Amino acid sequence: EVCALQKQVNDLTSKLLAAEMYSKKQNLLFWGIPHEATEDVEKKVREFMAVKLHVGDAETIPFVNVHRLPRMKGNPIIVKFVSQLHRDAVLRAAYKLPPHSGMGVSQHLPVALQKMKAEFRSAFDDARKKGRKPKFRIDGAQVILVVGERSFKTSQSYFDHPV
Repeated sequence: EVCALQKQVNDLTSKLLAAEMYSKKQNLLFWGIPHEATEDVEKKVREFMAVKLHVGDAETIPFVNVHRLPRMKGNPIIVKFVSQLHRDAVLRAAYKLPPHSGMGVSQHLPVALQKMKAEFRSAFDDARKKGRKPKFRIDGAQVILVVGERSFKTSQSYFDHPV
């Protein structure tokens, strides 16, 4: 009976994570945009997209909602896009931002996936230090570190099989 209940808890946890991922799918977090007391966050995001990301149609991309996340470290701006195509184009443009610039754009991930991503930090930093361009891929409820053509499901597997 305990095993059956544990299986049920695991199933419900997976379903909850899937629902949370789906609800955040259209969102991006914009980091490094200075906060001002009276600010038009939508205008600031559009300006950031045009100037820093070189997104040509930044002024016309439709948003559902734009606001700051004041309780989150770094005080990012969250943007919910109407179109997944626009969201993905902006995210692709953000990959061209220089590392350690203090600016960035990231997916809005559930806390469980953020924790998985944090477990890769030492491997990610090592790959970057070696001149590679590491990135994360989200595959269902799994975070995968991609370095070149190789994929790693754990930080340890990266260090066990150097790139």
